[in-house]
Amino acid sequence: MSTNLPKSSGKAFSLGGCFSAVTACFYWGIVFVIPSFLSHFHDTEIVLFRYLTYGIFSLITSTIYSKKIFYSFPKKVWVKAFIWSTVINPIYYLGIVAAIRLAGSAITVIIAGLTPVGVLICANIRKRELPLSLLLGIVLITTLGVILSNVSEFRGEVTEGVLQKIVGIACVLTSTAIWVAYVISNESLVKSHEDMTPEIWGRMFGICALIVCVPLLALCNWLGFASTLHSFATASTKDVYLFLILTTILGIFSSGQAINLWNKASLSLPSSVLGSMLVLEPLFGLILSFLLVSKTFPSLMESVGILLMLTGSLAGTLLSEHGTTLSVPPKEALENKEFSEELVD
Repeated sequence: MSTNLPKSSGKAFSLGGCFSAVTACFYWGIVFVIPSFLSHFHDTEIVLFRYLTYGIFSLITSTIYSKKIFYSFPKKVWVKAFIWSTVINPIYYLGIVAAIRLAGSAITVIIAGLTPVGVLICANIRKRELPLSLLLGIVLITTLGVILSNVSEFRGEVTEGVLQKIVGIACVLTSTAIWVAYVISNESLVKSHEDMTPEIWGRMFGICALIVCVPLLALCNWLGFASTLHSFATASTKDVYLFLILTTILGIFSSGQAINLWNKASLSLPSSVLGSMLVLEPLFGLILSFLLVSKTFPSLMESVGILLMLTGSLAGTLLSEHGTTLSVPPKEALENKEFSEELVD
């Protein structure tokens, strides 16, 4: 992709990238509420069926729209797709599920909600687009917003065992680090293969997820982390249909379409802007939880937290976008390029 776009063209393409990122965050936000309607099924089953659906959907659309995906790309590209698909799909979400069970939902949601902060910091370490004082201010505002908007989750929540809680926190920290690494490196990944569209990358990820999730589902049932046959046998017909419909929605939209849109955004937006906008994911999750699950209005503290998250996201997006218009010294640009290539490889 050429980087010498005209100013007006660049702006339009950037606005399109912002729209893609916002829509992807909305699809990811759905993930926070759908499990509330599937209480009869194990969290692991919801996660794995989501990615099975994503894989089947990717396989079908690849067969119809992009058959070249099966023979035109080298083994190295498939290896990259397989590794990233495995870590950001089942491994990431299974880590979140384990953290919720071991450390509790409140601390898990807060730590995972700080992913945008991690992305913003790493992006600015790689390419200094914001002064340290501004970066620190945005990080503090966003962090405080995440904490305030989720602090009510601590009420009445008790988790037994210090070791259990430590393991749970380690799980969510690992998952959060995985997601930060993906967002940072995905920009370089999609830009370094100009012959591959965002949709092709998304379908590759889906096919790889299918390859991983089929044996993983069998393994989880064998180890007792899931009991799929028992869940289907004891659930009502209505619950089974609801499970299949909602996991299909998760697979097609929260996985397939979300990754496609995020890939499109990664082509036109720097990682720092993507990091700022990523805070919309838990925000959409919070809003949908209030509208569809609790059916209440947020408290004053939660409202302040939501406002702070929006402020941090908007400030990070606008200031980072402004920073990308500044010229980068040749030496620093070369260092940034080498760093990006290391992440992709």
